[in-house]
Amino acid sequence: MANYKQLTLEQRYQIQTLVQQKYKQYEIASFVNVSNSTISREIKKNVSLSGDYVATEAHKLRANRCQREPYKMKSALEKQVVRFLKERYSPEQISGVLALQAGSKQISHESIYKYIYAQKESGNESLISYLRIRHKKKYGKRGNSSKRGTILNRVGIEHRPAIVESNTQVGHWEGDTIIGANHEGVLLTLVERVTKYTIVAKLHSKNVNELANALITRATRCGIPIRTITFDNGKEFAKHQKISASLKADIYFANPYHSWERGLNENTNGLIRQYIPKSCPITIVKKSDVKWIEDQLNNRPRKTLGYLSPTQFALKNNIALQT
Repeated sequence: MANYKQLTLEQRYQIQTLVQQKYKQYEIASFVNVSNSTISREIKKNVSLSGDYVATEAHKLRANRCQREPYKMKSALEKQVVRFLKERYSPEQISGVLALQAGSKQISHESIYKYIYAQKESGNESLISYLRIRHKKKYGKRGNSSKRGTILNRVGIEHRPAIVESNTQVGHWEGDTIIGANHEGVLLTLVERVTKYTIVAKLHSKNVNELANALITRATRCGIPIRTITFDNGKEFAKHQKISASLKADIYFANPYHSWERGLNENTNGLIRQYIPKSCPITIVKKSDVKWIEDQLNNRPRKTLGYLSPTQFALKNNIALQT
């Protein structure tokens, strides 16, 4: 028996003729070379208003169903999609999560995008703001990187073991800071490369001792191994040897202006900026809000984790998280 394909108009004419001649469905299926269930569905769904099977009308009925707008969601499905969007899930993440939920209706991420833009056109609540719109970064002239200062005993990323890049071992982290508007307030961000588990800590300033102490405290408590950390070249990481000794971890530094060498950390900082835009001073953000953002990131499904969240992925791999 041939694999199922959409019936052609010619096949529908054959079905019409055989139906009129009172052939049984299994006989029609054999003649048209499709399954019995295909013939059963075809006759059930595509009969005319008179109750007869007419090939041309059946073909039009099927075509009309295929042309329906996929983004016209209703009731429960629409509520789920809007709720996930407001929780900062991307359309692709929403589609992936719904596919994992038993009994849930499935929808493609393309259909979700169409739905979002259709809402804007109709004048209803705009959901555009919940999409992750990333603008290209503009860099000034890159002169001598020595202006940033020198980090003593810095070990470059070129010396980092290859296993880090392979993402086959848990415990390799990337770290950076996020600065508030007008340089008011600082966030320390750490993300583990395999689990995507994220740590966000609010600091009063970029003071090297405050940063080192906060990093050591939070990293020790998280429950995930700390084997290596790869930092940006900011001078706030000057106490890297203290961090290394306390955590018994190797510290490496990316090359200047090579943000892609810490791509996961850069992406994570972009996600945090959804909640704290660049126009917002971090000094006005409460520590409880920072913890909430951290929880949002760690409980958000990730495509690279099979649409599990970092927390779910860690627990599935028997990593005892501590919150």
